[in-house]
Amino acid sequence: MNKYFRKIVIGWLVLSTTGFSAPAFAQSAKHPSFHHYLYIAAPGVRNYLQYGGHGLLVFDMDDHFKFVKRIATGGLDRDGQPSNVKGVAVSLYTHCIYISTLESMQCIDLITEKSVWEKKYDAGCDRMSVSPDGKAIYLPSLEGDDWKVVDAKTGNVLHRIVLHSGAHNTIYGRDGKKVYLEGLKSDYLAVVNTKDQKVITRVGPFADHIRPFTINGSQTRCYVNVNGLLGFEAGNLQTGKKIAHIEVKGFKTGPVKRHGCPSHGIALSPDEKEIWLSDAFNETAHVFALQGDKITQKTSVKLSDQPGWITFSLDGKYAMPSTGDIIDAAKKTICATLRDEKGNHVQSEKMVEIYFAGAKPVKAGDQFGIGRAPVLAQDTREFQAIHFTSSHTSFPDTGRAKDYLYDSVLYSPAVHYSDSSVLLIIPEHLKPGHHIDLICWFHGWHNNIDTAAEFYQLTKQFIASNRNAILVLPETAKNAPDSYGGKLEQPGMFKSLVHDVMEELKKKKVVPAKAVPGNVVLAGHSGAFRVIAHILQDGQVPVQEVFLFDALYGETGKYLNWIYQDPSHHFIHWFTNHGGGTDVVSDTVMQQLKKQQTDFALTEESAINPHIMKNNRILFVHSPREHNVIINNPDDFQLLLENSFVLRPL
Repeated sequence: MNKYFRKIVIGWLVLSTTGFSAPAFAQSAKHPSFHHYLYIAAPGVRNYLQYGGHGLLVFDMDDHFKFVKRIATGGLDRDGQPSNVKGVAVSLYTHCIYISTLESMQCIDLITEKSVWEKKYDAGCDRMSVSPDGKAIYLPSLEGDDWKVVDAKTGNVLHRIVLHSGAHNTIYGRDGKKVYLEGLKSDYLAVVNTKDQKVITRVGPFADHIRPFTINGSQTRCYVNVNGLLGFEAGNLQTGKKIAHIEVKGFKTGPVKRHGCPSHGIALSPDEKEIWLSDAFNETAHVFALQGDKITQKTSVKLSDQPGWITFSLDGKYAMPSTGDIIDAAKKTICATLRDEKGNHVQSEKMVEIYFAGAKPVKAGDQFGIGRAPVLAQDTREFQAIHFTSSHTSFPDTGRAKDYLYDSVLYSPAVHYSDSSVLLIIPEHLKPGHHIDLICWFHGWHNNIDTAAEFYQLTKQFIASNRNAILVLPETAKNAPDSYGGKLEQPGMFKSLVHDVMEELKKKKVVPAKAVPGNVVLAGHSGAFRVIAHILQDGQVPVQEVFLFDALYGETGKYLNWIYQDPSHHFIHWFTNHGGGTDVVSDTVMQQLKKQQTDFALTEESAINPHIMKNNRILFVHSPREHNVIINNPDDFQLLLENSFVLRPL
């Protein structure tokens, strides 16, 4: 932002000779346009071009899976013909999509849609997985001896893991600490430590060689297809033992077109309440209810062809088998069919979901249907995580009792405005006294409390900050482009929510029975601006600090009133030129502060340091980075917590 000074401006906003102004493109404060796409890599059923031809096919998931465009790809065999696509994965760190074929892996920039590199690897390639931080790829050889650990930016090989198992399928654990390697010549699933690339344990033996598999979000269970079984088996990732053998009832097996096994494809619904299973011979997806380790066959969905894979959308709304049938997961009915620009039926076993803010990818699903359920009352060496529900969260609310229309897409109350969950993160060494400090984080658009905590690494940053406080994440509009705060915009509702939080902590014996709320810090990203503003005005709970990440879109009067209300109130807005107007509104607020003769500071992100943060009650930090990468990468949320005016260290 060339109109901002490259130095600290303390006391007043000093104007340059050309005037302090926002870039010409930022005319109004509104969110960047969001897109929600399904990327299909083809040919994704062997090398059969009749199922979508060759390339990356893009479908609009918010417009009935309408075909959007085709992106040219490489991946040709020695005869110059399209080779079998073996896997597809996304790195938000590099903003690239990766496609493996029998011979090579290619990297395509999702913003420019141009090839960055394509490399051939000895012994070929199979279905890979990208690390949660987007920096590394675990790439199996083509049913060979090893997996290669590849630098996501360059494609260079960093390490090799030799297992002699017929390297095939790969899943990177959500915690970033373990990767799960399946070889189709082995009855065991290997679990590898990503720090030293050594096998921690082997899970099994299963009834036969493992084929596709999935894991749950807490990385305690795996569910595997095996040769010869119309069904699946389950394993305990902690003990390394097989714990269940499930056969499909009421269906016979027979010859299949591909893969040589009755069930090739298995997925957990994101909430981990269901397991979906491919049945090639019967052209069916079978659904099983999952409750703990109890597995019950539930229903079946007839498909248009033999499935060889199945995955889920991040929000759990759609089950997506390789047949190109899009299934409404709640109704268990086909609601759309993938068709290309010529109207041809598209099929692929290699697909991945991506959200975009403007042109930039900001969230991605996985080719595997992995579990994404929150870890309930999980104890680790660093923290305890508790989920509970409160009737005093944002939703349900009469303001969203009917479908909400945004950008020609309807968002239903049942899916997006009915979750009243609250996530609590408690440090292992919390020292609870009479007053309990609370840090309340509110997520932005197209997120929920669990995806926000994971994507922005909020838990990791909070624990690393070493604050003697509890992190509270109340659910708001779930996976929707909506800033409406629901019930939390009502007078006194936040006070009731804080009461519910304290009662839950007392019930779990985390805090003393007579403990009361201490300092309250509100923090959030993007669309969180509205609910935070209403809490400041009507929450009826004293708030000492507010930390906003590219979130000042409006409600400026509420923020200014809170700032003027008490000279100890601490406010920081970390903003970009890519937030759809947060730079313009920041300029407006600074001008108003100047008129009221209220001291503040403006700094470039590159100049930020603890001294600046500790000595400025009102601080604006300008970042040249993108809207969705200023919270972590590096860990700026941790930095704010460490330099809080009121939060004490452990």
